[in-house]
Amino acid sequence: WNQFQKDTKGHFANSAEAAKSFQRMKEEQAVEKGLRKAPSSYLPQSYIDQHLAKFESGASYFAPKWALDEFGRDPVGRTDGQFVMSTQQVNEVLLRSNGDMSLIEKELGIPEGDWQGQEMVVIEIMSPQDVNLRMATGNEEGANELWLAGGHLPTGHDEAVVDAIPKGGYKEMSITEAIESAKNKNESDI
Repeated sequence: WNQFQKDTKGHFANSAEAAKSFQRMKEEQAVEKGLRKAPSSYLPQSYIDQHLAKFESGASYFAPKWALDEFGRDPVGRTDGQFVMSTQQVNEVLLRSNGDMSLIEKELGIPEGDWQGQEMVVIEIMSPQDVNLRMATGNEEGANELWLAGGHLPTGHDEAVVDAIPKGGYKEMSITEAIESAKNKNESDI
Protein backbone atom coordinates (compact mmCIF):
# COMPACT_ATOMS: atom_id res chain seq x y z
CA TRP A 1 0.00 0.00 0.00
CA ASN A 2 2.77 2.45 0.89
CA GLN A 3 4.57 1.82 -2.42
CA PHE A 4 1.29 2.17 -4.33
CA GLN A 5 0.63 5.52 -2.62
CA LYS A 6 4.13 6.69 -3.53
CA ASP A 7 3.82 5.50 -7.15
CA THR A 8 0.38 7.03 -7.69
CA LYS A 9 0.82 10.31 -5.81
CA GLY A 10 -1.00 13.07 -7.69
CA HIS A 11 -3.11 10.66 -9.74
CA PHE A 12 -6.09 10.60 -7.36
CA ALA A 13 -8.24 13.39 -5.94
CA ASN A 14 -8.01 11.93 -2.43
CA SER A 15 -6.76 8.93 -0.45
CA ALA A 16 -10.18 7.24 -0.55
CA GLU A 17 -10.01 7.08 -4.37
CA ALA A 18 -6.45 5.72 -4.15
CA ALA A 19 -7.53 3.05 -1.65
CA LYS A 20 -10.44 2.01 -3.89
CA SER A 21 -8.09 1.69 -6.90
CA PHE A 22 -5.56 -0.27 -4.84
CA GLN A 23 -8.29 -2.67 -3.71
CA ARG A 24 -9.52 -3.15 -7.31
CA MET A 25 -5.94 -3.80 -8.43
CA LYS A 26 -5.45 -6.47 -5.75
CA GLU A 27 -8.79 -8.07 -6.66
CA GLU A 28 -7.81 -8.17 -10.35
CA GLN A 29 -4.52 -9.82 -9.47
CA ALA A 30 -6.46 -12.65 -7.81
CA VAL A 31 -8.67 -13.23 -10.89
CA GLU A 32 -7.92 -16.35 -12.91
CA LYS A 33 -5.45 -15.79 -15.76
CA GLY A 34 -7.33 -15.24 -19.00
CA LEU A 35 -10.19 -13.40 -17.29
CA ARG A 36 -8.36 -10.33 -16.00
CA LYS A 37 -9.50 -6.85 -17.05
CA ALA A 38 -7.43 -4.11 -18.64
CA PRO A 39 -5.37 -1.98 -16.24
CA SER A 40 -7.48 1.04 -17.25
CA SER A 41 -10.35 -0.56 -15.31
CA TYR A 42 -8.51 -0.08 -11.99
CA LEU A 43 -5.77 2.51 -12.63
CA PRO A 44 -6.17 6.14 -13.74
CA GLN A 45 -5.03 6.94 -17.29
CA SER A 46 -2.61 9.55 -15.94
CA TYR A 47 -0.78 6.81 -13.99
CA ILE A 48 -0.72 4.50 -17.02
CA ASP A 49 0.67 7.28 -19.23
CA GLN A 50 3.33 8.19 -16.68
CA HIS A 51 4.32 4.53 -16.27
CA LEU A 52 4.64 3.93 -20.01
CA ALA A 53 6.68 7.14 -20.41
CA LYS A 54 9.48 5.36 -18.52
CA PHE A 55 9.96 3.22 -21.66
CA GLU A 56 10.25 6.08 -24.18
CA SER A 57 14.04 5.74 -24.32
CA GLY A 58 13.78 2.04 -25.08
CA ALA A 59 12.69 -1.29 -23.69
CA SER A 60 14.69 -4.47 -23.24
CA TYR A 61 14.40 -8.05 -22.11
CA PHE A 62 16.57 -11.10 -21.51
CA ALA A 63 16.09 -14.17 -23.71
CA PRO A 64 17.78 -17.55 -24.03
CA LYS A 65 19.72 -17.61 -27.29
CA TRP A 66 18.46 -21.13 -28.04
CA ALA A 67 14.89 -19.79 -28.22
CA LEU A 68 15.89 -17.29 -30.92
CA ASP A 69 17.83 -19.99 -32.77
CA GLU A 70 14.87 -22.38 -32.60
CA PHE A 71 11.92 -20.01 -33.19
CA GLY A 72 13.60 -17.39 -35.37
CA ARG A 73 14.44 -13.72 -35.22
CA ASP A 74 11.71 -12.19 -37.38
CA PRO A 75 9.86 -11.43 -35.26
CA VAL A 76 11.18 -11.96 -31.71
CA GLY A 77 9.07 -12.03 -28.57
CA ARG A 78 5.75 -13.53 -27.65
CA THR A 79 2.89 -12.73 -29.99
CA ASP A 80 0.43 -12.19 -27.11
CA GLY A 81 2.70 -9.75 -25.29
CA GLN A 82 6.43 -9.82 -24.60
CA PHE A 83 7.30 -8.60 -21.11
CA VAL A 84 9.92 -5.85 -21.13
CA MET A 85 11.70 -3.53 -18.74
CA SER A 86 13.00 -0.08 -19.55
CA THR A 87 16.41 -0.27 -21.20
CA GLN A 88 17.73 2.01 -18.47
CA GLN A 89 16.70 -0.47 -15.76
CA VAL A 90 18.10 -3.45 -17.70
CA ASN A 91 21.38 -1.55 -18.06
CA GLU A 92 21.44 -0.87 -14.30
CA VAL A 93 20.86 -4.58 -13.61
CA LEU A 94 23.66 -5.54 -16.01
CA LEU A 95 26.11 -3.09 -14.43
CA ARG A 96 25.26 -4.17 -10.86
CA SER A 97 25.48 -7.89 -11.69
CA ASN A 98 28.35 -7.70 -14.19
CA GLY A 99 26.50 -10.40 -16.11
CA ASP A 100 26.30 -12.89 -13.21
CA MET A 101 23.11 -14.73 -14.16
CA SER A 102 22.38 -15.79 -10.57
CA LEU A 103 22.33 -12.12 -9.54
CA ILE A 104 20.20 -11.18 -12.56
CA GLU A 105 17.72 -13.95 -11.71
CA LYS A 106 17.49 -12.73 -8.12
CA GLU A 107 17.05 -9.09 -9.10
CA LEU A 108 14.29 -9.89 -11.60
CA GLY A 109 12.52 -12.48 -9.47
CA ILE A 110 13.34 -15.35 -11.84
CA PRO A 111 13.37 -18.73 -10.05
CA GLU A 112 16.94 -19.60 -9.08
CA GLY A 113 18.73 -21.61 -11.74
CA ASP A 114 16.25 -21.03 -14.57
CA TRP A 115 18.71 -18.98 -16.61
CA GLN A 116 22.05 -20.18 -15.23
CA GLY A 117 24.02 -22.36 -17.60
CA GLN A 118 22.21 -21.00 -20.68
CA GLU A 119 23.59 -18.54 -23.17
CA MET A 120 21.39 -15.50 -22.66
CA VAL A 121 21.05 -12.41 -24.85
CA VAL A 122 19.52 -8.99 -24.38
CA ILE A 123 16.96 -7.78 -26.87
CA GLU A 124 16.87 -3.98 -26.97
CA ILE A 125 13.85 -2.34 -28.60
CA MET A 126 14.65 1.21 -29.65
CA SER A 127 11.04 2.37 -30.19
CA PRO A 128 8.71 0.24 -28.05
CA GLN A 129 5.81 2.57 -28.91
CA ASP A 130 6.02 1.20 -32.47
CA VAL A 131 5.18 -2.31 -31.22
CA ASN A 132 2.14 -1.46 -29.09
CA LEU A 133 3.77 -0.67 -25.73
CA ARG A 134 1.17 -1.18 -23.01
CA MET A 135 0.67 -2.26 -19.44
CA ALA A 136 0.32 -5.99 -18.90
CA THR A 137 -3.11 -7.40 -18.12
CA GLY A 138 -1.74 -10.58 -16.56
CA ASN A 139 -3.48 -12.64 -19.26
CA GLU A 140 -0.28 -12.89 -21.31
CA GLU A 141 1.23 -16.35 -21.73
CA GLY A 142 4.40 -15.13 -20.02
CA ALA A 143 2.55 -14.01 -16.88
CA ASN A 144 3.17 -16.47 -14.06
CA GLU A 145 2.00 -16.75 -10.46
CA LEU A 146 4.39 -13.93 -9.49
CA TRP A 147 2.68 -11.42 -11.82
CA LEU A 148 1.57 -8.23 -10.09
CA ALA A 149 -1.05 -5.81 -11.37
CA GLY A 150 0.19 -2.25 -11.73
CA GLY A 151 3.29 -2.56 -13.93
CA HIS A 152 5.98 -3.73 -11.51
CA LEU A 153 7.95 -6.90 -10.96
CA PRO A 154 7.84 -8.38 -7.44
CA THR A 155 11.35 -6.91 -7.00
CA GLY A 156 10.11 -3.39 -7.84
CA HIS A 157 11.40 -2.96 -11.39
CA ASP A 158 9.01 -1.48 -13.95
CA GLU A 159 7.51 -3.74 -16.59
CA ALA A 160 5.27 -3.43 -19.61
CA VAL A 161 4.50 -5.56 -22.66
CA VAL A 162 4.92 -5.12 -26.41
CA ASP A 163 3.82 -7.07 -29.47
CA ALA A 164 6.35 -9.33 -31.20
CA ILE A 165 9.18 -7.19 -32.58
CA PRO A 166 9.99 -7.41 -36.31
CA LYS A 167 13.54 -7.63 -37.63
CA GLY A 168 14.99 -4.12 -37.77
CA GLY A 169 13.03 -3.03 -34.69
CA TYR A 170 15.45 -4.48 -32.16
CA LYS A 171 19.10 -5.08 -31.44
CA GLU A 172 20.29 -8.48 -30.17
CA MET A 173 23.34 -8.41 -27.89
CA SER A 174 25.26 -11.02 -25.96
CA ILE A 175 25.42 -10.33 -22.22
CA THR A 176 29.02 -9.12 -22.65
CA GLU A 177 28.01 -6.76 -25.48
CA ALA A 178 25.04 -5.51 -23.45
CA ILE A 179 27.28 -4.75 -20.46
CA GLU A 180 29.66 -2.80 -22.70
CA SER A 181 26.73 -0.90 -24.21
CA ALA A 182 25.41 -0.15 -20.71
CA LYS A 183 28.84 1.11 -19.61
CA ASN A 184 29.05 3.37 -22.68
CA LYS A 185 25.54 4.77 -22.06
CA ASN A 186 26.33 5.25 -18.37
CA GLU A 187 29.56 7.13 -19.17
CA SER A 188 27.80 9.38 -21.70
CA ASP A 189 25.19 10.26 -19.03
CA ILE A 190 27.87 11.49 -16.62
